[in-house]
Amino acid sequence: MKEKELHPAIEEHLKRQGIYGYKKREAFLHPTLKDLPSPFLMKDMGKGVELILSAFREKAQIIIWGDYDVDGISATSLLFLFFKELGYPVSCFIPNRLDEGYGLNCDSLEKLAQESPAKKLIITVDCGISNHDEILFAKKAGFDVIVTDHHTPPEKPVPADAIINPRQTDCPFPFKWLAGVGVAFYLCIAIRNMVFSNNNGKTIFNKPNLKLFMPFVAIGTIADVMPLTETNRVLVKAGFEILSSDQCQAGLKALFEYSGLSRSTIISENIAFQVAPAINAAGRLGQPEIALRTFTANKDGADSCAEKLISLNKKRKKICACDLEKALGIVSNNLPECNDSIIICDRFHDGLLGITAARLVDLYHVPAIVFSSDQKGTGQLKGSARAPAGFDLYRALSHCSRFIKTYGGHKAAAGLSVKAEYFEHFKACFNETAIQYQDTIESVSVNPATDCIELAVSEALDPVLLKNLVQLEPLGEANPKPLFYDPSAQFVSLSFFGSERKHVRGILRGTYRNIPFIGFSVGDKLNKALTGKTFGLIYSHLHDSYRFSSSWKLKIVNVWQ
Repeated sequence: MKEKELHPAIEEHLKRQGIYGYKKREAFLHPTLKDLPSPFLMKDMGKGVELILSAFREKAQIIIWGDYDVDGISATSLLFLFFKELGYPVSCFIPNRLDEGYGLNCDSLEKLAQESPAKKLIITVDCGISNHDEILFAKKAGFDVIVTDHHTPPEKPVPADAIINPRQTDCPFPFKWLAGVGVAFYLCIAIRNMVFSNNNGKTIFNKPNLKLFMPFVAIGTIADVMPLTETNRVLVKAGFEILSSDQCQAGLKALFEYSGLSRSTIISENIAFQVAPAINAAGRLGQPEIALRTFTANKDGADSCAEKLISLNKKRKKICACDLEKALGIVSNNLPECNDSIIICDRFHDGLLGITAARLVDLYHVPAIVFSSDQKGTGQLKGSARAPAGFDLYRALSHCSRFIKTYGGHKAAAGLSVKAEYFEHFKACFNETAIQYQDTIESVSVNPATDCIELAVSEALDPVLLKNLVQLEPLGEANPKPLFYDPSAQFVSLSFFGSERKHVRGILRGTYRNIPFIGFSVGDKLNKALTGKTFGLIYSHLHDSYRFSSSWKLKIVNVWQ
């Protein structure tokens, strides 16, 4: 990249990320697939591929056991289409979130065993790493089992025939933070490598173009909030390239179109806040097969599948609004108890607990766990937990494990079940743990001097700057969007919207043209603002994408006079 093609503000941003000099900048802004580490560095990868090749030779049934979230749907779709393209059709199974819950379950395994031939293989994606008893059951039922997962492994490994998970302590794979779909993609690389070496390729009809499956990796990795650095950056960047091209899968094309998004410029925020919630809606409302059909649809069926998915998401939004209102009511009536953590239980929708917990974290900046009440009389309470940046949720739950029936997840998100009789004990234990870890929570305040780059609003839509912002993509976890500040910005116009006038939109004064902006939850700071007056402003950029057009505006993060 020529120096004149890099805006000084972006050069400063890269320096703050530890990226200095021409070569490092080029490697970061333009990563290539040759930068990917070998799949065979992953523990058990060779063993897993040999099991699959054996299944090919013996014409065994292969079942992909997935998960109902975006990462799981992406991984299941990727493997299904890969095997289809390879010339060896497989079947898929995704449990119902509301009836069966996360991971493997013995009832469905027994049913699958009765329906399957003598030789059968299960490949899990985005799940299985903690399903010790269920995998033991599957083995006794005649299944070979390959676990591909990315969640934290338990101390006692599951009795699978192969465990492919870079998070294993003795796994030499250099990057530990792949999404479940990233692990599945690496399995595909390894299978293709082995199938088409040593003359095995003569038995297979097609050689899949792996790059065509990379949009699934991009969507699943962003949705699961994985670090967008190193290996993930290479994978997601390549996925963006295919997403924006004519080679994009028909179902994904339709999903973007029905979401009202242009594919000309792919932005992580659009995937995280528009595409991913629509995919998740299917699983959350107990219909994950609709998301799977959308992802794997051909041209003829893609539109109808995408339309159903968008319709489900609208239904999900209505239920979420009701659950959040109920949750806020409970919290407001118990504020002294919620200073360090929020743990509530009521008749919340089982599939939307995580969304409600995440909104509580946004509002109160403490760990939040939302449980649904035991409406079926099982004696079990199902919960979903979220935590602010810096707080290790998985570690906190491990300290309370004596009161938890099952749990699993990451630092920032987890699912769990607790016996109703132990709920109050768990609540007290977790709150004590949250107090101990309180200092680990990162501050949400933004310091203009240390966290932002000074850039006048009048320069914010410089063409070189906007081009560089796209080159920084994918932006998100561990690769933050640049923040800028202008100590003397002026409003031309502003109007308030949303409940209690919390949000604002309007126009900022520019040198050659005025600049549109939007701000969320900053309405109270601008309630008495006067147009023409000078304000200090912290802002980022927002890319508006609609169908075949796109434009930029500014997003206000903070404002002061």
